[in-house]
Order: sequence, then structure tokens, then C-alpha cells
Amino acid sequence: MRASSPFRPTVVPGGYGNAVDNSEEFDSRLTAVEARVAAAEADAAAARTDATATRTDSAAARTLASGAHADVAAVKAALNAHFRVLNALRETQVDHGRRLDRLEARFDGLEVKVDQGFARIDQNFAQVDKSFAQIDQNFAQIDQNFTQVNQNFAQVERQFSVVNVGIAQITAMLTNLTDPGSPGAAR
Repeated sequence: MRASSPFRPTVVPGGYGNAVDNSEEFDSRLTAVEARVAAAEADAAAARTDATATRTDSAAARTLASGAHADVAAVKAALNAHFRVLNALRETQVDHGRRLDRLEARFDGLEVKVDQGFARIDQNFAQVDKSFAQIDQNFAQIDQNFTQVNQNFAQVERQFSVVNVGIAQITAMLTNLTDPGSPGAAR
């Protein structure tokens, strides 16, 4: 703190507007100003320290920003590569879709042809079934004919039996006629 000054201030135009009446008041005001200056110097020193810290932080932030910029560039490059791959996949899928459409159309055409072929086969089998039915009727007729033939042969055999009996009787009669010593021979 300063010692009291014999100086007595006077009112200065544009000054504080109140004259300082005594040196004690002047000293107290001077002490207050000195305290404010000391506080301002302390604030300035703190501001310089903060500015230094801020410059250090700013340099670190620039370093981080440049690293982040490099990271963003790498991510952007990877993202662009992914976009290119996705676009290539899309083109491939569109191409495959077109090919599948063509294959589906061909398959539909083949399906129609196969259905038509099976319809013809079904018609042919129906014709074969009719032919087999006719053959079955013919075999039934043949079976009837064979039954008739068997009946005719049985009748022929019966008639041959009758003829055999008649021949046996004729043979016996002839034998009796030609053989005078046989029983029943004519005398």
C-alpha cells in the first residue's frame, strides 16, 4: 500500500464529478484501484495461461481433426467401395432377373408342350384301351368258338363212339359170317 500523499486532487473536467476532499479518501480509492489493477493483472496472467492452454488444446484439436479427416476419408473411400459393390450387385440381380424371366417363359412353353404331349399320350392310351377292349371281345368270341369247337368235338367223339359200336357190331357180324365155327355164325 502507498503512503498518504500530500497531494490533494481537484475536480478535473470529465472526471468523476466529485472532488476528493481528503487524502484518506484518496488513499482508499487508490488502494481500491491498485487492488483492481492487481486483480486485472492476475486475470491477465490467468488469461495468458488459459490462452497458452487454449493454443495447446487448439494444436491438439487440429491434430485430432487432421486424424479425423484421414479417418473420414478412409470411411468415405470404404463407403464408396460399398456403393460400387452394391451397384454391381444390383446390376447382377437385374441381369439375373431378366434371365430368370426368359427361363420362366421357356419353362412355361415347355410346360405347355409337355401338357400337350401328355394329352396325346392319354389319347393314345385311350385308343390302346379301346383296342384292348376290342381284343378282349375278340378273345371272348374266340373262347366261345373254342367252346363250340370243343362241344362239336365232343359230339364227334360221341358219334365216333356210336360208329365204333356199329363197326364193332359189323365186325362181329362179318366175323360170324366168315368164321363158321364161331358162336353165332350162320349155318
